[in-house]
Amino acid sequence: MLRQTRPDTGSRKVVSHGTAEATGRKGKNSSKACSGCRRRKSKCDGGDPCSTCELYCDTCTYTQEQDGRRPAAKAYVSALEERVRHLEGLLNARQDSSEESSAPHGAESNRTDGEEGVDAGLGRLRLDEETREFLQYGPTSAFQHLPEPPHVGSPPHADTRAFSYSPGASDSVAANSRPSPASLLATLPSQTSQPSGPVDWRRHLPPELAEWDEELHEDLLARFFTYFNIWCLWVDEDSFRRDLALCLSSNPLAPPRTSFYSPLLHNAIIALACALSNDPRVSDRLAARACAARAKALLEDEGERPQLSTQQGLLLVGSYHSGNSLQGLGYLYSGIGFRMSQTLGLGIDCSPLLERGVITAAMKQQRTRVMWTAYVQDKLWSSYVGRNPSILRSTLELALPEIDPELDQHPWLGPANANEKKALPSFASSTFHWLCRLAIIEEHVLVTVYALRVNLYSAQTLNRISEIALDLETWASSLPISLRIAPQTIKPPPPHIILLNALYQFVVILLYRPYYIRHNAEMNSPLNDTAVKRCSSAATRIVALFELYQRSPGLRYAPISATQMAFGAATTHLLALVNAESAQQRKKAAELRESTHACSHILREMGKGYTCALQTADIFDGLVEKWANPSPPADGDSPVSSAEPGETVTAAAPVQLTAAEALDPHSDLAKELLRLGWKPPTATSLPTASVPVPPSAQARVLNSALR
Repeated sequence: MLRQTRPDTGSRKVVSHGTAEATGRKGKNSSKACSGCRRRKSKCDGGDPCSTCELYCDTCTYTQEQDGRRPAAKAYVSALEERVRHLEGLLNARQDSSEESSAPHGAESNRTDGEEGVDAGLGRLRLDEETREFLQYGPTSAFQHLPEPPHVGSPPHADTRAFSYSPGASDSVAANSRPSPASLLATLPSQTSQPSGPVDWRRHLPPELAEWDEELHEDLLARFFTYFNIWCLWVDEDSFRRDLALCLSSNPLAPPRTSFYSPLLHNAIIALACALSNDPRVSDRLAARACAARAKALLEDEGERPQLSTQQGLLLVGSYHSGNSLQGLGYLYSGIGFRMSQTLGLGIDCSPLLERGVITAAMKQQRTRVMWTAYVQDKLWSSYVGRNPSILRSTLELALPEIDPELDQHPWLGPANANEKKALPSFASSTFHWLCRLAIIEEHVLVTVYALRVNLYSAQTLNRISEIALDLETWASSLPISLRIAPQTIKPPPPHIILLNALYQFVVILLYRPYYIRHNAEMNSPLNDTAVKRCSSAATRIVALFELYQRSPGLRYAPISATQMAFGAATTHLLALVNAESAQQRKKAAELRESTHACSHILREMGKGYTCALQTADIFDGLVEKWANPSPPADGDSPVSSAEPGETVTAAAPVQLTAAEALDPHSDLAKELLRLGWKPPTATSLPTASVPVPPSAQARVLNSALR
């Protein structure tokens, strides 16, 4: 029996969940439905747009979800199964670790895992045959399979599977090697601290320094190591001077460079030191520019087979450009230095090599210190230019640098205590150790608060903020007494200790600054109130610390990173000033205005050494002019003189000048007073001491004159 079919009336197209268009589009099956049809649980014809979305005037979108009409790919299912097995394993391991956390063998098991991790890192190091410097090649690199250089006189207990001996190797080991620059590098520095004979200190410096003498060269080195180097411990002074005398001696077998000295590093040091000198031969900055150009020209000579000295020189070249307001070039060359730390494998713990006798304790200490110097500089650069950190703590196997008690007791000989009997202990090693601890906290601040995608008021972010705040308080409470500076301190400590305390206050500002809200803001949570108090207190403390720095050795000798600390305090005071003026708090506003003036003065004092500080001061003064109300004239300020160049003007008291200007009918002050309804006194009633002038009129005229 045949079934009778009814003709399609066309209205069914609309009723049947919109599987075909009203315009007559023939319905079809699609392998994948759009988001709207999935939500409506209706059929989709796969059009763009599909008929249903077009009918309902909805946006038709297709997601990347798995097509339910097709079986899942075997690789996808296998990956899911592997992921499930991995998560189950993690869960089981976590349960087992919680049950066995108090077991005696737990610590031993963790120690074994740590040793295996170190061995895995050491497997990436290869010793360069020419420079005797370690280079890092990971398991994905073909260069990991380069042949090892011939081993030299290995002691029986040493593991020589993949390692030769570094420039710091012992004399007994290096004595069996054939005479060559590399073997000489391993023996001469340990035989004599200062090689005899003349030192050709001009050899690698640019020819533009022909008028220099050895005394000026030595003065520049002393200024660099006294004022700049001691902050962050860029270069080991004793090792640098020893190897400078070695490499620049008349010995034909002397190496051209070592791990502690290279021509690039030499020129970079001199370029930076020129900013710290008052000698007229370097005041025009041409000599510094020539040394920096020479250092950059040597990059290709040393870059292919770098040494520790090469990496140090690149970081200093970056700082040189930063000090001269060339932040782009400075960030570029410092970035090359950060990248070179990976080339040299400085983030790998070399403690097993020390135990095997492959390297000396001095070489291990040098590698650790250079890596941590790069790590600290990376954090300072990140806040300076407002970019993400390049070196993360999680990528380093190294422990924090150890404190050297002998280095701590070395005297700091600044201009105020040139006599060694009155010199203060430098505590340079302790300062560097605690600086590295603080840099780790600064990294946490940068990646938490200043990430590109961050919700400042999310529960996760606020929880992390509280953790970092606790870390900062722990750091401050654990700081040794020798590195603390009490608020009532009058005698200045060594400048690097002042900077350490200033950097702590700056990190506090970095942490809380995004939560510092303006007056009468809609959002005002307890964290916002805390942020205002902590930022204001930190900014005030930074100003006090830099005033202490000005007493000894002087802000013109402050390192470049100090300008960012001063700018952070300055902008915080400016924000507080704007809030005080908005709240009509005149007394507080006056105090904050003085603080902003002090910050500008601090930056301009630093500008005597670095142009970037002057640039920062100009930026800040522009912000003050834009956001703060014009400041009233201070007592004792003399009015602006209208004398022509070369014309002598006799200074007069402000009151007398004001009275004379008020009586002059053609003066701006008199015109303003007359407009306000003031009548000039007669000659008989004119007071001899002063003329009452409305302060608003004085301020208005003075502001127009200063514009």
